[in-house]
Amino acid sequence: MKKISTQLLIGFMITASIQAQKKDTAIATAHYLFSHMRDTTQPTDIYTENMILYLGSSSSLFQSYDRITSMKEQAAKFEQMSRSGGPIHIDMRGVKMGSATSFYKDYNTAEVFTVEKVVQEYLIQDSFPQISWTIGTEKKKINGIDCQNAVATFKGRTYEAWFAPQLPYSNGPWKLGGLPGLIIEASDTKKQVMFSLTSFEDSRDKQITFGPPDNAIKTTAREFKRMRDATIKNTAAAMGLGAVEGVTGSVKISSVSTPGTKKQMNNPVELSNK
Repeated sequence: MKKISTQLLIGFMITASIQAQKKDTAIATAHYLFSHMRDTTQPTDIYTENMILYLGSSSSLFQSYDRITSMKEQAAKFEQMSRSGGPIHIDMRGVKMGSATSFYKDYNTAEVFTVEKVVQEYLIQDSFPQISWTIGTEKKKINGIDCQNAVATFKGRTYEAWFAPQLPYSNGPWKLGGLPGLIIEASDTKKQVMFSLTSFEDSRDKQITFGPPDNAIKTTAREFKRMRDATIKNTAAAMGLGAVEGVTGSVKISSVSTPGTKKQMNNPVELSNK
């Protein structure tokens, strides 16, 4: 063994992709299925979401792929309704918007930014996670990829990860990384949080660029939560402003149908700050 260190109105205003200020080009992209038991009183009700990881030479970006596809579909519908000239009703019932939160890692500055947007884009800055992995000797194939196991405690959970030495990216889904190979699968020991690779591809010929948001405001997690909560309470004041991502010009929103009551969350991914 050896050791090595290393959300409804707001949804319309959150970008599905990040416009680069310091641009990097994706060398590869990895798709993951994220599974999370959000409510321990409902253990069979598991939240799932499709995610994507862009891997560049000096940075990476992890975000919701479901949100990217959903925002494109909704933008097309809004554009069509806007051109019709009639009242616009936004019906979010049955629509899976995906997570609005992204994670940008800058290898050069050893920083990780949680990217959020509520009217204005925000960057919540943190230092690069120093995860003390214990690399094991167990090996297995996952989706045809040779993997090796490793274990570490991070953000209040103990994770077992399977990484691929043949894929030389010291990275992985969410904030996980720091192993000598791309993390293919990771789950906490209670199986309440899991990331599983569904596909991996070379992206050098696709010219996919990404980076931190332009003109974003750097803030703290505490201050962002205060501002976000205040905005949610004041959604009625914002109704009808009508700037919809992906739609040319402004849109007059006449009404919105919400998905319903938000489910309880008593089991966040991060149980602690360490």
